[in-house]
Amino acid sequence: MILRVSDRHLFNVLRKAASKPALPSAQIAPAAAHRPVILGTAGHIDHGKTALVRALTGIDADRLPEEQQRGMTIDLGFAHLELAGRQVGVVDVPGHERFIRNMVAGATGLDLVMLVVAADDGVMPQTREHLEIIDLLGVRGGIIALNKIDLVDEQADGLSVERAIGDIRKTVAGTCLEGAPIIRVSAATGEGVPLLRDALEACISQADPPVWPPAFRLPIDRRFTLAGHGTVVTGSLLGGDVAAGNEVELMPVGRRLRVRNVQSHGSRHEGLASGRRVAVNAAGIKPGAIERGDELAAPGYLRPSERLAVRVRVLGSAPMMLETRAPVRLHIGTAAADARFVLLGSSELEPGQSAYALLTTDRPICATHRQRFIFRSAAHGVTIGGGYILTTCPPHLKLDEARPHSLTALDTGSDEEKLLAALELDATLGADALGLSRETGIEAAESASILSRLADEGRIVRSPEAKGAGFWTREHIDHCKAGVLARLGALLERDRPRLWIDRSTLVNATTAMGSAEFIGWIVAELLADGRLEQSDRMIRPTGYSIELGEAQARELDRLIEAYESAGFSPPAPDAAILASKLSADKARPLLQYALDSDRLVRVNSDIFLSARLMEDLRRILRVTFADGKGATISTLKDRLGVSRKYAVPICEFLDRQGWTRREGDQRFAGPKLKD
Repeated sequence: MILRVSDRHLFNVLRKAASKPALPSAQIAPAAAHRPVILGTAGHIDHGKTALVRALTGIDADRLPEEQQRGMTIDLGFAHLELAGRQVGVVDVPGHERFIRNMVAGATGLDLVMLVVAADDGVMPQTREHLEIIDLLGVRGGIIALNKIDLVDEQADGLSVERAIGDIRKTVAGTCLEGAPIIRVSAATGEGVPLLRDALEACISQADPPVWPPAFRLPIDRRFTLAGHGTVVTGSLLGGDVAAGNEVELMPVGRRLRVRNVQSHGSRHEGLASGRRVAVNAAGIKPGAIERGDELAAPGYLRPSERLAVRVRVLGSAPMMLETRAPVRLHIGTAAADARFVLLGSSELEPGQSAYALLTTDRPICATHRQRFIFRSAAHGVTIGGGYILTTCPPHLKLDEARPHSLTALDTGSDEEKLLAALELDATLGADALGLSRETGIEAAESASILSRLADEGRIVRSPEAKGAGFWTREHIDHCKAGVLARLGALLERDRPRLWIDRSTLVNATTAMGSAEFIGWIVAELLADGRLEQSDRMIRPTGYSIELGEAQARELDRLIEAYESAGFSPPAPDAAILASKLSADKARPLLQYALDSDRLVRVNSDIFLSARLMEDLRRILRVTFADGKGATISTLKDRLGVSRKYAVPICEFLDRQGWTRREGDQRFAGPKLKD
């Protein structure tokens, strides 16, 4: 029986979801030996890829009406079967050269490949290009199906099949399919299909277990609407796991979504782990807001970037060299973008050569360490080469600042060397465990252990356990300290003749270097180093002072006189400025300088007292409390000769300073009045 499957069939059981029992948690993350496998097809158009998938699975992967009418695969098709006790998801890709993007999108996340070659045609152009693509994308191996043997007249030309096999062996030499079994088969008659199934089963049983990224990641290759349930997206689950109720992030836009339900091959699951074809029902978004090339990921895991450091290789069979900054078409995951390579160390790469490069794209791309990509000529539509990601470059890293030794360490270094190189290129990763995993491929627990050891050895610096805590290179800490000092100097110069800056103002002015907590720690380190000094909440470079010019000194005296002449009923700041007959532009910095230099004392935001009056105030209080008795606000108001408007805030100020101590309506001499 042939089963024809549409996109919506993937979620047909959602209608009965309430009656489905939850799967035990053990099924969410099966043991590596029983993990599912994703198998992809590859090969020239009309060599029978879809027919072989149908013969193996009973599912027609050509889901589009135009595909069925024309007998040609245009977009990705999907099927599934069970082999070697493992669920096998099958991705059927189009063979026509016009649909290479669709083919590459389908090749994302493949564990194994089935290269299909028609016996009556032999190796053709798309056979070679598909083989090059799956090799560049790091597919680990697979089998070769020599299809349509029923169309070859062995008696008339008994050597034709052997010639095709020889041609295939020559073509796959040096690729991931070198030495792969070649199975003679006919999808039309069924001849050889059982042998093909056995060969696939043996290949799956012998395949090395995959190494999955540490966090959930699902490149999207399809999206559609299911009536009554909303938006559904599908893809090959590249890392982590996903379950109903999870919060995920749609990238590169960074929009948070909630997972309603998940399925694999039409069956509902409470949770699914890496290595499966997955359909996710996402709440709160319409399909039009999602496109192929977008991704669902663990929140905070992926970082969109238009600049990536890479290792790039030009195919030996490429018809042209790669020149630096030449336009190319990049294919990575299920995404595609216009791009250019800035080659490091050379201006061009000949076929067969490789180099480090900086990749710039026309739109943000999400990528992780060691993720594979291919690129094609933007002008000629042929595959030129491929490579893999080393790191996504932070926005502040200039193209000419990429350090070749850091790229080498990320490429071939030990885990320790990779972590140090990642921190050197992007110090902000020091407080981002997921980011370090993304940029190095090292799991968070392992990287934390290595970084902790390096901190104990004094090779990197550990910030306190708080929000924004992390590990940093000494170079970065020194850079941040210098940056904070420079910013403080700029603030003081801007508001000259200021002597102090509020600590929170300094932190807010330097958060481009890190979180407020991190900058607060840097300030604390500078205080401990003796490079800053602090008074209450105010801060300045140690020993910082300003010499006023003669004109400014006279202007300051006039301003102070406006306060001293008013006694304990001082004018508001604007009135004092008016009384001093100074312009506001001149008077306000001087007023702040008077406060900073203690020539004025702030009672509250509107009441300042001169330093001389503070001495008079101390004498009045000592006389008032000489008999050890208390005094009310009315008593103090009369002693100071002020109205209640001034008496209340002055008394509250005295309480804060410890000059007085309040008990009910009475105030008594405080501990600091005798100092």
